[in-house]
Amino acid sequence: MASLKEKIGYALGDAAAGGITWKVMSIAFPLFFTNVFGLTVADTATLMLIARMFDVVTDPLMGSLADRTQSRWGTYRPWLIFFTLPTSVPWASASMPTRSICS
Repeated sequence: MASLKEKIGYALGDAAAGGITWKVMSIAFPLFFTNVFGLTVADTATLMLIARMFDVVTDPLMGSLADRTQSRWGTYRPWLIFFTLPTSVPWASASMPTRSICS
């Protein structure tokens, strides 16, 4: 049985990962897509819905893959170490408007 201190620690970690991150995405991304990229609100909502539907499929698959990983660094650490940079570069570049959109 987990102690109260451990339960509070897990709850705070979940609040930061799930609560704060989701709030930023649900407020900042629609504003960014409508103001910078010039999408309509309906297009932005559709884009976010498609992203969530993609997550419904890929999150369990990635979780299963990570659970089955056996390495000298553990199960999850290789994914965090080796895929941070390759996934952050496309994510950051997707947030940068091109010249044709800006002008």
